[in-house]
Amino acid sequence: MKVALLGPYPLRWCQSPHDTPVPGGVDAVVLALARGLAACPGLEVTVVTAEPGLTAPKRYGGEGYDVWAAPYPRGGRLTG
Repeated sequence: MKVALLGPYPLRWCQSPHDTPVPGGVDAVVLALARGLAACPGLEVTVVTAEPGLTAPKRYGGEGYDVWAAPYPRGGRLTG
């Protein structure tokens, strides 16, 4: 089964997970949920988040799941 999580995700964690402290707030919840779901047999997990400054979607590798960052659109929190 495929599962997509949409929400804020700590992209700096993708670049150096062992050197970066676990964030707090909603970022930490999305990270923990992605990790937990990825550990379940038969689930294919993808996290979708938005990142300011991107001009095109970018793929990051997670811990057994994929992370896709989309450009953060105009409108700030309304569309984030």
